[in-house]
Amino acid sequence: MLSVDNELINLRKETELLKKENESTKQRIQDLEMLLKKTIDLEEQTKINRIGLSELRKQVNGINETSGRIAEEQVFEAFNKSKTFGGLHFNDVDPNFGRIKRLEDGTRIQGQYDVVLINDNTVVIIEVKIRARKDDISDLIDKKLKNFKILFSDYADYRFMLGLAADTFDKSVIDLAIKNGIAIIKPDGKNLQIFDENLKIF
Repeated sequence: MLSVDNELINLRKETELLKKENESTKQRIQDLEMLLKKTIDLEEQTKINRIGLSELRKQVNGINETSGRIAEEQVFEAFNKSKTFGGLHFNDVDPNFGRIKRLEDGTRIQGQYDVVLINDNTVVIIEVKIRARKDDISDLIDKKLKNFKILFSDYADYRFMLGLAADTFDKSVIDLAIKNGIAIIKPDGKNLQIFDENLKIF
């Protein structure tokens, strides 16, 4: 009888132990399910954030494009009204002057020029930026000017002057532009401030 009682006690202990292990296992399963839910929620939030960032990036790019067009229009309107640059009169003032040309070797070059002023012997190329950076100076001289002469070969023998218009200029851009003989153009309300004392003929 004692042996049966001992067995019964042992069975009860094993049952209690199994119940505790079962509860522990259930708790671990609940913890894992909770962790999985948090991971899924985090992944979902990451997707939402990516979509949000992508949308934000699109909106910022749209704002930049709109601001750029407004700035280009303001610069164009001012020069179209005055028809002067560097003390010279210009017959034609054109916005968004551009062309794509296939060269003899089969390569294609293209150029888009924000504002171009032309008279009988001089072409002015004005690049318009929201924020002018150092690279814009070298791009204007080494790429825009060079490609303009190729794209519009009728003007290749003309004199060229360059201008850089922007709402803001990175540090040292103004000094670099002046050093290279490029006019600095800043919007001032409905007018433009033009700094062209050191203009260079290219």
